[in-house]
Amino acid sequence: MRIKASTKFKSNEEFQEIAKYLQHMLFLDDWFIKFQLVADTIHYEREEGNEHDAVGLTTYDYGNREATIYVQNGDNSSEKSDENDDNVLKNIALLNLIHELLHLKEEYIVLSDCYPNLVDNLSDTDKVHKHMHLEQMAKSIFMAITGADKDFFYK
Repeated sequence: MRIKASTKFKSNEEFQEIAKYLQHMLFLDDWFIKFQLVADTIHYEREEGNEHDAVGLTTYDYGNREATIYVQNGDNSSEKSDENDDNVLKNIALLNLIHELLHLKEEYIVLSDCYPNLVDNLSDTDKVHKHMHLEQMAKSIFMAITGADKDFFYK
């Protein structure tokens, strides 16, 4: 399946079809995943009283191989003035979907269930590096399935 490089999905049906295709391609067929396409930024609480905004979010139960993946559809930067927007890269819904699926592949999810102290002892820098490498993998997969090059990511 060749997927067109775009910042947003045309419809929920297209999103669901591509999400299931990517789930299969990433060898996640043994997971029960509910895919949710949302219009706005996702608000969540990482720690008690510590709220964050995201363009993608995965909640999971590793033991039961169940997950819900939320993806904001597209780039809402048109609502902001480009002069006030410090982001260099576009918000790309397909890239966010790939990124969230890769979270289910990460080894630290298994480690966090089996060895919670090991993950808790990772430095903030190590956590940032893990997330940065995951984002690089997501961009590589995006380019492979769409034929886009690195310039597509820039605003």
